[in-house]
Amino acid sequence: MTAAAVALIVMALQPSQPAPSVKALEWMTGCWTSRRGETSSWESWTRASDEAMFGVSYTLRAGKVTEFEFLRVEARQGGLVYLAQPNGNPVTAFELVAGGNPREAVFANLTHDFPKRVAYRATTDGLLAWIDGGEAAPSRRIEYPMTRVSCDSAPR
Repeated sequence: MTAAAVALIVMALQPSQPAPSVKALEWMTGCWTSRRGETSSWESWTRASDEAMFGVSYTLRAGKVTEFEFLRVEARQGGLVYLAQPNGNPVTAFELVAGGNPREAVFANLTHDFPKRVAYRATTDGLLAWIDGGEAAPSRRIEYPMTRVSCDSAPR
């Protein structure tokens, strides 16, 4: 038996991993908002298929858009990838880091300047998103606590 045949048999006998799916992030779908003083933020997520979720966010200050971001999560070979495109800049990819909480998703790109991690966690009263400087600089963390709202009630 050739080495290639043995390798194929060994691979066939190993338990296969389920294909990555954005279904695991279903708890993120919907519309979310937060308000701090005269600043309000809006984020919405839609699951297009088992392989892709799409999101958009924007921030208003005194009625003017100060930031916006196009977002998506894609199932790729081996896992889920969060793709962020803030303010029309090039896309930055962050890979899902395995965790123990099924209602938390932490995505990391340790080669990126800041943030190195982007994360979401379902809370009892909404959704908490945050960005941080990674394990080397976890104190550099910005949190975005959000509450679920009707998708028809986007701030203006």
